Amino acid sequence: MTLRVTAIDFIEQNFQHTHYEGMHFSDADFSNAQFQYATLKNITFEHINFSGASFDYAYFEQVQFKNCQFDDATFHEALLQDVQFHDVTYKELALHDATLRHVSFAQPAIKRLLPIIITVVIIMLIWQVLFQSL
Repeated sequence: MTLRVTAIDFIEQNFQHTHYEGMHFSDADFSNAQFQYATLKNITFEHINFSGASFDYAYFEQVQFKNCQFDDATFHEALLQDVQFHDVTYKELALHDATLRHVSFAQPAIKRLLPIIITVVIIMLIWQVLFQSL
């Protein structure tokens, strides 16, 4: 059974030394929250702002981050095991001395292909202009 938590403001909250398991958080704001030494297992975070959050020394197991923002978040000496980051954004993401086991960072295919698509369109436009001018 999964506990669902939606649209809650957790700005600057202290979650140090806590244990959370089997939860789904969505559309929430955890900016500047403190998760030092927390244990997070079997959790999904979706559409969450973690800007400025600290996960230092935290333990993650089977955690998914989907469409989350991590500007200036820190994971110093954290242990991340079976963690997936799907379509996340960040300016600075500090993983100093963190242990990563089976961690993936994925973007939707369209975001990966967008620069290639734009380049092909520009080349086609240039090609068309060159042949029309002849």
